[in-house]
Amino acid sequence: MNPTLSLQLESRLDSLREQFAQDRRINIASVWHADTAATIFETLKQTEFDNALYYAGRPVRLLDADIRAMPPAEQKAMQQSVMQNASQGIGFWYGSHYIDKQNRMPTAPLLKQFHQFMNQPATLSLLGELTGEQNLIYASAQATRYVPGNFLTRHNDVVEAEGRRIAYVFGFTPQWHPDWGGILHFFHQDGEMKDSWVPSFNNLALFDVHHPHSVSFIAPFARAPRFAITGWLRTKAPN
Repeated sequence: MNPTLSLQLESRLDSLREQFAQDRRINIASVWHADTAATIFETLKQTEFDNALYYAGRPVRLLDADIRAMPPAEQKAMQQSVMQNASQGIGFWYGSHYIDKQNRMPTAPLLKQFHQFMNQPATLSLLGELTGEQNLIYASAQATRYVPGNFLTRHNDVVEAEGRRIAYVFGFTPQWHPDWGGILHFFHQDGEMKDSWVPSFNNLALFDVHHPHSVSFIAPFARAPRFAITGWLRTKAPN
């Protein structure tokens, strides 16, 4: 039986609002009941993910089976192309499972419930009050998984056509070691490092979409996946 979803924020709302306003970013601990966070984590471990990557000048999504079906030479060429782009600050490779869009693989009922919860008026109102964004009407959602070799280069999340205002990242990564990578880095507009947030469990990161950020390369010696559910709080509904 799926848990009843409820964010543990209201008792801290005044303090959280003040913290967010300082730089329009915040990383909040213990946002779900412990049992709820554990159940979502177990669901993510059983979820099938696409490989989302930037290849041949465009974003593509490939299942592990799609990559295995490629001839070895084509696999090598693809990997070299992705890494060449990444060396110039362009691109990404990580596991993605759309929750709010059509998938080639089944989406667990709990993840669908999560998306419905995020789009309840009460949830959007709560997050709008915390962030100062009072016109939020939609939250997108995808599950993400980072394993060795995955990364997301520096970028911002501004897409005015979608009305993106606030990026969110719910962390479901227990016992992560910072040397494994997968760290959410923030940058000044000139590219200088601002600060970094290590993957965590049962936390919520919220930040204005104008903040440049990246997810650092996952090292080959990482001993566990980096799981999260991410998306954007938007002022426009999807087409």
